[in-house]
Amino acid sequence: MRVPELRMKWRLSMNLSWCRSRSHRLRNVLSSQRLVLHQILYGFRAARIAPGRIALIENMIHFAPVHPERLQVVDLRSGKTAELYPSLGDALRQQLTHENAQKMPPQTTCREMNDPCSPGQFDEDIRSLASDGNGKLALIVVQSVSHALEKEQPPETMASQTALYLYQYVSSGWQYCEEEIDDSEIERLDQELKANFEKVATRCTPHLRVIPDMTTAHYDPFLTR
Repeated sequence: MRVPELRMKWRLSMNLSWCRSRSHRLRNVLSSQRLVLHQILYGFRAARIAPGRIALIENMIHFAPVHPERLQVVDLRSGKTAELYPSLGDALRQQLTHENAQKMPPQTTCREMNDPCSPGQFDEDIRSLASDGNGKLALIVVQSVSHALEKEQPPETMASQTALYLYQYVSSGWQYCEEEIDDSEIERLDQELKANFEKVATRCTPHLRVIPDMTTAHYDPFLTR
């Protein structure tokens, strides 16, 4: 989905809950004041994370060997964008990267099945995106490794894990913390994030500096740098 091709003098009184219908999206935009062509943003599930800032999910899952969704933050005042997820040094992603390296199919199968067979590339499905609206952000991400072990065979899930990420914007930039959770917690935590964000936010304290990991950026043809 492409965020509406109308750029504003970022006085955002517009509704950021995009509708599937193009006409609905345009009505949302036209409800704002003083529309000025400024910038085109690509992504979906836009979320307001702080005054003048939104987050967009990139790399919508489609027909590709791996589907690594990413998260981009947009400063609506300056128009600048920054990659927030994934981050270099993420211990949980490194854990799955190591496991993926142990479960690779033969290189001939990788080539025949158009599988990149790169340990650091695997499915990353952002199941939940929530914010307190004042600079704190939470993600629930399902990370999984799948490979076809033989030509023309459907991919098999070789390893999987689910992670809760909490982010906070401070004067020096974005920081995060992470916690591996059980799949059975996904729905409950998603509901809690919507009803009582601060309760979930106590599970860990963001302290790790976000350093964008661009390993999977090539899957997004619209990535702005």
